[in-house]
Amino acid sequence: MVISKELVNLELEAKDKVGIINELGELAYSLGKIESKKNYIEAVLKRENEFSTAFGDLIAIPHGKSNTVRTPFVAFGRTAENVDWDENGQQSVRMVFLLGIPEVNSGDVHLRVLANISRNLMDDEFRNKLLTAESIDEVSTILNAVAI
Repeated sequence: MVISKELVNLELEAKDKVGIINELGELAYSLGKIESKKNYIEAVLKRENEFSTAFGDLIAIPHGKSNTVRTPFVAFGRTAENVDWDENGQQSVRMVFLLGIPEVNSGDVHLRVLANISRNLMDDEFRNKLLTAESIDEVSTILNAVAI
């Protein structure tokens, strides 16, 4: 799955999990990836309430299966400072991959995308490149080189 440059934000302004999810959700909505931002965000937050999507190493991969998703997407956002992802402050995040998968494709596509992102994020060099990239073009090149 190709991550378009339009779905990358290296200057997230939000200072908490809900704000970040809303900010990246708005990006996907503005590009026509989802029909209802409200319904999609509710699905993502419902999933977050069931189990945190903090991955460790300053990364979170929030996702929601929803019939409001028109086409599968991955949005990437980065914050300037660490953000507490969990209420107990156990997980800090600076990089967020927001996944949107149509409910009809949820099983196969959802698992493939999660597995591919997770596998690449195990690599210290890959994570560091994403954390230090200075432009959207650079991030896009890094992400698309591994065909997330």
